[in-house]
Amino acid sequence: MKYTYSQPSAKSLAAVIQAHYSDIRSLRCKYYARGLHDNYLVENGSHRFILRIYRHEWRSMDEIAFELQLLAFLREQKSRVSSPILTSEGHSHCLIDFPEGQRMAVLFDFADGYPPERKDFERTSRLLGRAVADVHRASADFNTETCRPVLDTPYLLDSSIERIAPWLDTEQMQYINTLQKKIHEGIPTIARENGTFGPCTGDINFRNFHINDRDEITLFDFDQCGYGYRAFELGKFLSCMYPLEEKERCMDAFLEGYQGKCPLSEAELQAIPYYEIMSIIWVLTIYVDNADWIGHSLISDTFWKQRIGRLKDLERGLSTGRKYR
Repeated sequence: MKYTYSQPSAKSLAAVIQAHYSDIRSLRCKYYARGLHDNYLVENGSHRFILRIYRHEWRSMDEIAFELQLLAFLREQKSRVSSPILTSEGHSHCLIDFPEGQRMAVLFDFADGYPPERKDFERTSRLLGRAVADVHRASADFNTETCRPVLDTPYLLDSSIERIAPWLDTEQMQYINTLQKKIHEGIPTIARENGTFGPCTGDINFRNFHINDRDEITLFDFDQCGYGYRAFELGKFLSCMYPLEEKERCMDAFLEGYQGKCPLSEAELQAIPYYEIMSIIWVLTIYVDNADWIGHSLISDTFWKQRIGRLKDLERGLSTGRKYR
């Protein structure tokens, strides 16, 4: 029998932690959250950590190494990010054997604070913009020999459309191809240079940071990180707010905070709505690539009709010329 996924018990992982982290002894470990990986809350006295068990074959070892090296670099720059805790041997991770194969385990420091509250989203967006700008500035000199896909139009749009094509009917595919052409023809050209292009977290949204009582934000979950345009990073954040009534106010507040530290060019501002659409298409590939993991019932015909409807709505926004400042 071949396994694709097995979930380790918290008790067995407590023993793994004690074996690899000599400073953590009297600990409590419990299953915390399932995302694309398994996440456990580890408590050692008053100290808290998140143990992430990366899923087998979702990310390559090289891709995970990129993420961990970026986080370690940001920690050295004093950035407020949840970064890996080194093992007793000085490594950023350890490997654990599972029925499906080896999986990487990483212990992260727990992000200070608590999740943002809906009633504060607009105010928090301004603080989040500043925090993302700080990360973009701090990571400008990051260098690594590890590889990840570049978060650009060929990857986010063209490659993503190839991957979702088998799931679309003829009419949906015709629309996607028309939209693809419109994006290629309309998106402004941005120079790929330091300041406009660099490491991106890949998934800024209201679930991936904590805020404390001093209004300090700590970012976490860089699973989708990579080199990309900072306009993409902002478009990705915008795409995560699609259902919110306060979406535009939050985005305006985010940009105010961001541009207070990292001013954007006119081309970058005009590119944000294009990257919003590309981000939605890109996320669709996560669903199809993980269909056997999340269940095919979640990506039924209704799912595709809703997502295509969302894209059409955003395309109309391109035509009306919604501009950010």
